[in-house]
Amino acid sequence: METESKILTRSFAATGLPGETTTRLESLLSPVDLGSWFAVIDESPYTLDDWIRAMASFDTWLEEQEIDDRPVDSMIGYLECCTLSIMGNLPLPDFPDLARENLDNYGFDATRPARTDPDDDGAV
Repeated sequence: METESKILTRSFAATGLPGETTTRLESLLSPVDLGSWFAVIDESPYTLDDWIRAMASFDTWLEEQEIDDRPVDSMIGYLECCTLSIMGNLPLPDFPDLARENLDNYGFDATRPARTDPDDDGAV
């Protein structure tokens, strides 16, 4: 039986992403509990390859926003919410495009410092 890490390695190769992107994602995903993540993937309408490509798109978006933090568990949760937002829609949108559209429209608060004053809108 193939281990989860071997499945992930095989999927990285199948995505056709550039080597530096694959290396970066492998590093980002190394602390992730693969069993839990694979269970999330199994409940979604997308394949592991789709999830890897969506994670790459997410990482690129964060880089474009000049955000250094990569809270991977929060990123996975965000992508899971993206999948729930389209449940029942056919045909399925391309997962990286769906993630990017949500990020462009709603942002990603997990990389912003928490506000202690609920009336503080951050304006100076």
